[in-house]
Amino acid sequence: MSNRNLSTEVEHHKQTSEQLHSVEAYINSIIQSMPNMLIGVDKGGVITQWNKAAHAISGVDAEAALGQSLWAVYPQIAIEQGHIERVLNTKEPMQIEHAQHGQYYYDITVYPLVGTTEPGVVVLVDDVTQRVLAESTLIQKDKMASMGELAAGMAHDINSPLSAILQAVQTVQRRLSPDLPANQEPAKNSDLDLGNLAKYIKEREITELLDGVQEAGARTSAIVSNLLEFARSSSHDKQAVDIIDVIENTLDLARNIFSLQGGLRFQDIRIERSYPEQSPEFNCYPAEMQQVFLNLFRNANHALQAVDDPNHVPRIMIRVYSMDIYLRIEVEDNGVGMNEEVQQHIFEPFFTNKEFSDGEGSGLGLSVSHFIVTEHHAGHIAVTSELGEGSTFHIQMPCE
Repeated sequence: MSNRNLSTEVEHHKQTSEQLHSVEAYINSIIQSMPNMLIGVDKGGVITQWNKAAHAISGVDAEAALGQSLWAVYPQIAIEQGHIERVLNTKEPMQIEHAQHGQYYYDITVYPLVGTTEPGVVVLVDDVTQRVLAESTLIQKDKMASMGELAAGMAHDINSPLSAILQAVQTVQRRLSPDLPANQEPAKNSDLDLGNLAKYIKEREITELLDGVQEAGARTSAIVSNLLEFARSSSHDKQAVDIIDVIENTLDLARNIFSLQGGLRFQDIRIERSYPEQSPEFNCYPAEMQQVFLNLFRNANHALQAVDDPNHVPRIMIRVYSMDIYLRIEVEDNGVGMNEEVQQHIFEPFFTNKEFSDGEGSGLGLSVSHFIVTEHHAGHIAVTSELGEGSTFHIQMPCE
């Protein structure tokens, strides 16, 4: 009888062990299949669990990580011993947001382990880089849409008084002309010699002053036209456009926007062009492409301004190539250039190169440009540069 009970107990124990192994394998499979980095550590920070995502992100496999200090294996992680102690003491999870050298954006959650003999925590690291970038881009797009509305309103508000000024200047020029018959009778009635008046006008350069007013008015009118064009291009649908027109309109905007900054004015930069004989038509979001070029021109403006050479001639070279199914655009400057480290990070969100921008940096601009080119236009954008030799941004997009 006892042998039978022992046999039954052994069989039951065997089944229980198999079920435990099965459950353990199932839980481990879940842990290893998680796309997020999952790390288990004890109260002293020694690693007890290390999944495949942790291996992929850190480059350290589980065999080398288990039993080692978390900070020795993965020193970049934004977890401190104090965080572990706090979670263990409060028995409450803790949230940490972390940007790792501007390369990655992580949401880190530290959970207390419950029901274990040895106290410890689970660290879950969620890579939210793409989400942060997408959210930042949406913010920028909202700003661009608002800017388009503001531009349209300003353009209409400016147009009316501007038209009146230009018309008044033209009328004054006509009424001062001694050759216009309609001026003869009023001058005679006022005992005014139009010949002497013309001589006075010439000596005092009044004609040149009026011409200057008219020229400035014409330039302002061109700015208004660009603002209206910018506002109209803020469409949610792709449009077939002449990419050279987009570039030239953006240059006009840059001359007026960046000329307000201190230091080097964009309008003082020599712009050189290499365009194909036949302008390539390109399906794109025009307002977004304008934003891309504005960001590139702003970056070039900062790089050129940082050159410490009184004989330096600031220059931007724009090249457009139509390559059958691809459109290639290059924006080259002869500014201070970038080292390899800056080139590696230049398209990252919120990256700032304070060395040549005095704290202004590229900010979100080049990151948004990268997102627009790669995600919205299925293209590529890259930079080549050498310190002291300038930089070239290369854009390649499919012609749809």
